[in-house]
Amino acid sequence: SGPGVAPEVLFTPKGGPFTAPFTLQLSSRPTNASIRFTLDGRLPTRDSPLYTAPLLITNTAHVRARTYQEGLLPGPPRSEAYLLLHSNVLEFTSTLPLLVMHTFGKDLPTSTDDSFVHLSLFEPAQEQTSLTNPPTLTTRGGFHIRGSSSSGMPQSSFALQFLDEFNENQNHALLGLPADSDWVLYAPNHFEPVKIHNPFVHQLSRDMGRYSPRTRFLEVYLARHAGPVSARDYHGIYVLEEKIKIGKQRVNIDRLGPGDLQPPAVTGGYLLKIDRLGPDESGFGAAGASMVYVDPKEQVIRLPQRYAQRQFLQTFFNDFDRALHGPNWKDPILGYPAFIDENAWIDFHVLEVLSGNVDALNLSTFLHIPRAGKITFGPHWDFDRALGS
Repeated sequence: SGPGVAPEVLFTPKGGPFTAPFTLQLSSRPTNASIRFTLDGRLPTRDSPLYTAPLLITNTAHVRARTYQEGLLPGPPRSEAYLLLHSNVLEFTSTLPLLVMHTFGKDLPTSTDDSFVHLSLFEPAQEQTSLTNPPTLTTRGGFHIRGSSSSGMPQSSFALQFLDEFNENQNHALLGLPADSDWVLYAPNHFEPVKIHNPFVHQLSRDMGRYSPRTRFLEVYLARHAGPVSARDYHGIYVLEEKIKIGKQRVNIDRLGPGDLQPPAVTGGYLLKIDRLGPDESGFGAAGASMVYVDPKEQVIRLPQRYAQRQFLQTFFNDFDRALHGPNWKDPILGYPAFIDENAWIDFHVLEVLSGNVDALNLSTFLHIPRAGKITFGPHWDFDRALGS
């Protein structure tokens, strides 16, 4: 946007739920720009239909529009979603926030893993949430089913990404949580019918002064069809969780760049996990454990120009293993204390044992290495099979 760029499209009314047909007006200032629009989710181009008269909206619709003006670059694209509500959801209320995920009957790929989804968030007003109220947040997004052993359960968990008009990551604050683009919708399964295992342990960790993903409860509708949002789209109660990633409001360590190849830059930050390997992952062995690259991702850190980073990690863990099993294993310089953040390891172990987590130190176990720092366990993750499950 700015000088040299055509103006933004204005939508009247803005997107949201509706129950009766209405006309949608598209406009711009100045008014001499032409407006091109689409109804199939595609980014408008100069060949898209020309807007000449108000659009009659009778069903759920995903409208994208963009202005074109002679001598200027195309204007910024805009999207609005209009969700027709079936009569069987008009009386639905909750004391929790409601998230409506709608694909408009299509799976439009936005990455190798994700399918397109439009997200509409409704928050309580006077302690009640209703789908008939205006949404407090709407955004384009991508999503896919997540989880290993839990991926085949009736209520799926999802990874969510907030996206802009060009399918690039876009940060949004959500339900009072710090803004980010990556989130997890965790579905409490039959291992934890009380639904609070993850929120409870994450809160204990934060109370101990260690970062752990913040959580919120909400109810979810998922509509994979064209047409109105109805009772059949209700997907249940979910726990919104912050995805574990490097960031100032999450795992607050330096992020490795392609040029960080010499000390001290090459010493951190690394985000790793002990877990099953995913598709096209080989990880690396460390003291008998299978380690998975999280950040940098494996396809990045295995680039030839990142060899020094892979070599640092492998050498660091090998040296730790030798120190741990060596004759001076307790020595602060020659032994294991030179390689690990002891207090972080103790705090991590305390909560894994207290909760009786059967996956502890075997699956879904994250650790990180800050720049010029030591191997640090955490953040915690995945407590469905814990707390007396």
